[in-house]
Amino acid sequence: MNKGNKPLWITGESCCGKTRYLAQSIYQWMQIYPLPHKPLILVINHQARENLLREILKLNAQGYLGKIRTPLGLIMEDVNLFYPLICEKLDIKAKIPIRLRPETEQELATQLWQKDITSELISIFGNEYTCVRRILDLTQLAGAAGIPFEKIPDSLQNSDFFQTIGNKSITNLLGELIQKWRNWCLEKGFLNYGLIYELYALYLLPSGEYEQYLLNQYKGLFIDDIDDFPSIITQLCQRFIDNNITSVFTYNETGKVRLGLNADPEYIKEKILPLCNHQVLENKDNQYLKNNLEKPILKLINGDFEDIETLANISSIITESRAELLSQTCNFIIKSIQENKIKPQDIAIIAPGLDEIARYTFQDIFTNQNGVAIQFLREKRPLVSSAIIRSILSILTLVYSHQGRLVRKDLLPEMLVILSKEKIDLVRANLLVDSCYVPDVNNPSLLDYTNFSRWDRLSYQSRESYQEILALIENIKAEISEGNNHLIAIIDKIIQLFFPNLNELQYNQITNLKEFIETAQHFWEIQYKLGNLTINEIVSQFLTLIRKGTITANPLLEYNQNNSDDSEDNFSSLEEGLLISTIYQYRSHRCRHRWQFWMDTGSRFWSQGLGLFAYEAFLQPIEKNAQTMPRESEDILIRRIVKDLLARAEEKIFLCHSDLSVTGNEQIGKLSPLLAFTS
Repeated sequence: MNKGNKPLWITGESCCGKTRYLAQSIYQWMQIYPLPHKPLILVINHQARENLLREILKLNAQGYLGKIRTPLGLIMEDVNLFYPLICEKLDIKAKIPIRLRPETEQELATQLWQKDITSELISIFGNEYTCVRRILDLTQLAGAAGIPFEKIPDSLQNSDFFQTIGNKSITNLLGELIQKWRNWCLEKGFLNYGLIYELYALYLLPSGEYEQYLLNQYKGLFIDDIDDFPSIITQLCQRFIDNNITSVFTYNETGKVRLGLNADPEYIKEKILPLCNHQVLENKDNQYLKNNLEKPILKLINGDFEDIETLANISSIITESRAELLSQTCNFIIKSIQENKIKPQDIAIIAPGLDEIARYTFQDIFTNQNGVAIQFLREKRPLVSSAIIRSILSILTLVYSHQGRLVRKDLLPEMLVILSKEKIDLVRANLLVDSCYVPDVNNPSLLDYTNFSRWDRLSYQSRESYQEILALIENIKAEISEGNNHLIAIIDKIIQLFFPNLNELQYNQITNLKEFIETAQHFWEIQYKLGNLTINEIVSQFLTLIRKGTITANPLLEYNQNNSDDSEDNFSSLEEGLLISTIYQYRSHRCRHRWQFWMDTGSRFWSQGLGLFAYEAFLQPIEKNAQTMPRESEDILIRRIVKDLLARAEEKIFLCHSDLSVTGNEQIGKLSPLLAFTS
């Protein structure tokens, strides 16, 4: 524990023991302040929470029984708790707030701005969908920085974006759209991430009532990896520090993973570090790759090739085409596993991005051909890509009135195959649909199989199964006609009738069903609150929304709804199977592996961050008289990525490069010089 009550700031690079040190500080605090006293402990995501709890458990067999929150989880919880107070300060009528999911806010904002978005604005962003998404992202960036929404145009005028377009009327229009959205959401009681951040920063944090609540509720503050937090967290930290409450922070110099995604590490460091005792943790001696290879690799990236020898423990797989690269990489890994050189769970394939070809190849070679379990870290697949979900959507078009235009005839055979549990094969299903489907705008339907002139070609099993499906569909239609037309109840009825034993389904199918039901519940709740659509119109909009493919589910990793306080927070521990991940997800989830395969090493995307549009305009300036912070250069970013990944590799790194990208273009990126110095 730090001396006295002066806060402690712990600086170090990745995997140097910062979290362990924080756990020791928490454990020591627990000895001084037993229950019912509790600290406020903040981490950036669920994996960081698990890592911290694991370290606490090593010190205390009982672990830590209190809550460990994410910053967004804390902010959402407290905004909901103090929403009546916030409404009082805003002088608006208090309503029970509903948090909008990203896909819902996208739809609602598009409808609200339909007449206001100009063709010039759309042309700047490329299309309407991207335009709306970028504008909504601005609200999140501004809110996380504590910038009032009405000041967003001023911030944009100091950004690279304004220098490019040079048109003040565009930034003013963006400001008008955002204000219209903000006022409409507050009127309806809807909260998106941007508005939640803004309400917290501008109305709750400055509140004396909230400060008193914090001081009464928490007797300590512990934050891990504060470099990934939004700048408004500085106000919260200062509340604790000003009141002489024990505070400990860890800061990762090679982290800053969320820079550009609402994190502001330099500003937080500028404001909080001077108030703290400072301790620097050195790299561990057992970090062989980092300690021995970091300097020569960074020299190569900078173009300095003097006195560089072959990089030990770094090998390369180089091919001409990307297809060859994927195949050779997979086969090399399979051979290494079969020769017992490595276990699948000790391997990570890390790439700037994962396209469909790579996903399919990995799935086919590793799992289908060789039985090696793989995990795509935080993979998000559109719900509509699931055959079960498509089948349920097809049923909805047949049981609700006025859905005829939304019937996809080409998907009806698939529906019959899925609902019959393959008792009807695809060939017979197509024959049945061709002969028995009756299109109709108001009431499309499937007729009896006897309408197929050659029904004798159908097997007994196919006929019986088809008739059973028709009977169940008619059962649902009858229930709707009697007035029991609630969308959630009907979806539940469909699942009960056609999928009564969920244990028979694959895990990814259950996950898709769960996400589908939650999406339907949220959509219904929003539409019910708006109250301006009929049931058939709600169903039509819901079908259209799902089919757009913007709603996704994670098919391989388990969601933990008890910790659903962050949109990026729900996934299971990564213990089984070979891991396949993007650079961002791998770093964000603090993974470590014996072997790392850096896929597409020559790609320029390795040095390009994932920052949101115009994010640099919302970084708080740390220099006097500066209006904004510059966007981080590619050279700085790639150096930080390399240092971070080296710290997370225990034994070997393999650079996987193809001369040509998936699009046939030559690949020459920031990491290309490394290829000439590998074994």
